[in-house]
Amino acid sequence: MRSQGINVSAKSSKDYHALTLEELMETKELIEDIIAEKQSKLVAEAV
Repeated sequence: MRSQGINVSAKSSKDYHALTLEELMETKELIEDIIAEKQSKLVAEAV
């Protein structure tokens, strides 16, 4: 995630293997939303 420009604190990191499928899907959706926001900002800055 750091390569996508998302800072991840070691203190708040999760054991993704221990999450339920529902928790993993929620996390995935959150990450996808953040990526989309960052991509939109890049496109807006390029215009």
